Amino acid sequence: MGIQKEGKRFLLSSEGSSYLLEISGDGLPVNLHWGGKIGAISELADPDSVRNFLHRSGQRERVVRQEYPGWHGALFTEPALKVSTVDGSIRNCEPLFQHAEISSENGSEILELHLSDPLQELAVTLVYRIWHDSPLMERWALVRNQGNQVRRLESVMSACFQLPQLPRPYRLTHLAGRWGREGMIDRIPVSQTKTVLESRSGLSGSGAMPFFALDQGDASEDAGDVWFGTLHWSGNWKITVEQDGYGDTSVCGGIHDFDFSWDLRPGEEFKTPVFSFGFVHGGFGEMTNVLHRHYRSHLEVPAFRNRCQPLIFNTYAAFGSGEEMREDNVREQLETAARLGCELFILDAGWQQAIGDWTPHRKKFPNGLRPLADRAHSLGMKFGIWAELESADLDSELCRKHPEWIMTFPGQGFRKELAENSNRALLNFAIPEVMETMLEAIDRQITENALDYFKIDMNRCFSMPGWENPPASGSRSIWVRYVENIYELFTGLRKKHPELMLENCACGNGRADWGMQRFFQRNNRSDNQVCRRRLSHQPQCRTHQPPDDSPAVSGVCGNARISGGRPQTFRMFENGAGETQGVWRTV
Repeated sequence: MGIQKEGKRFLLSSEGSSYLLEISGDGLPVNLHWGGKIGAISELADPDSVRNFLHRSGQRERVVRQEYPGWHGALFTEPALKVSTVDGSIRNCEPLFQHAEISSENGSEILELHLSDPLQELAVTLVYRIWHDSPLMERWALVRNQGNQVRRLESVMSACFQLPQLPRPYRLTHLAGRWGREGMIDRIPVSQTKTVLESRSGLSGSGAMPFFALDQGDASEDAGDVWFGTLHWSGNWKITVEQDGYGDTSVCGGIHDFDFSWDLRPGEEFKTPVFSFGFVHGGFGEMTNVLHRHYRSHLEVPAFRNRCQPLIFNTYAAFGSGEEMREDNVREQLETAARLGCELFILDAGWQQAIGDWTPHRKKFPNGLRPLADRAHSLGMKFGIWAELESADLDSELCRKHPEWIMTFPGQGFRKELAENSNRALLNFAIPEVMETMLEAIDRQITENALDYFKIDMNRCFSMPGWENPPASGSRSIWVRYVENIYELFTGLRKKHPELMLENCACGNGRADWGMQRFFQRNNRSDNQVCRRRLSHQPQCRTHQPPDDSPAVSGVCGNARISGGRPQTFRMFENGAGETQGVWRTV
């Protein structure tokens, strides 16, 4: 395993797969192989006949298989990079190879291909990482403005993948769905067309997830060749699967180019998200195992790696949005949770003064949250709270003090008819001060109340993605700067509170991507609480009929497990009011 170089040919080898590319005679990085293991680095033909004219058949023995195609007039497939001058007079680019570097870092090897486009005065670096303990590889790109004029990035993808020609058509597996029904497996044949998987809501899910898998139509859970990849990004994304008239199939993916542009000033650099990808012989089951092992080894927070999830009591099932929540009835729920053997008590919506004002409600919790946290700790439970930091009630102190922080188009104000909640706005986290204020607010609650757990939620889509005073990168950079500041917030929380457990909810699985999950210990996989459908999200759970004396207790959820040598199961049932309820019990 590792990276080998022979002339201008580079072979990336991981457990069970190989990835071979070469620099063509005209300076284009070209893919020669992605799939099963190959032996000698010189085993495959050279790419010197590669051309961009897909409508001509004269050079089809080695087709256009570029690793990172820049758009120009002769490229008709999905470009990885589209750049223009600000006035639009120069709109084409074609980065060509300059030199390569191979290095080692933290149990991995890294290949950097340095390209340059003298017309646009851009330096482009393609980065490939091979892990010594994982079959997955990684790709991303860096684009730097080397000139003295602004360059406008109109599309800047993380990677393009070229699939081998096969005797049978490819089949695409992707994850589709909606709120309450996320991550549903869908499979469609690949034909001569462009299939676009995407999210344009500002979040990475729930209608689709940034993942693809391709097979020859015959892969099962236990057998078959599968090519696959997943993008580490929590905002708008796009993955295109494209087949041309000659049967060549490519995949291109990264940050969505819809409504996106980024004005790159002289000397500035833009870095794309990481795209993890791999190939397996053992079907979708092996693919899933490879992804899970890689996540646990390289993305999961080390302090919580291999820890069992705690048995959770969440007050949302008891109080909903929390209008009736008060200190006295929360104390009653605390006592009930302790009797059931719960290990973590979460105070969900209703504790706050307002959405946006993240302090305890003065009337409902006159003593603050610390007495409740102390009581939970005295009962042997951990204690946590919920917050939706990216939203704010219009009548909150925050919105009254900083109306300019509300996400909306200039001159239009907050348009209630475009909002999912007419009295609640989405904050523009692309503004650094918004992120810093929210980080300070939630950090104060964590510190003052000795919190063990924090659940972050996000229940809004971007319906008015504008701002009054955008930075030099331009108003359409909002999609990227927003996500980068979300990452900055959780980087800050993780640094200040390394033992704090974090839950990623986002309306239930709305941000289940690896860009977000690297900060969290638990992902709220769905808001779907219907008993039978819950099993599709948690197939390891076993259901049981409750005995006659089972209490009508709400708010308990978690993962099936063995604890202390004793099996624990999640029991789901309906109470007399027809409400779905469930509880974990040791059996």
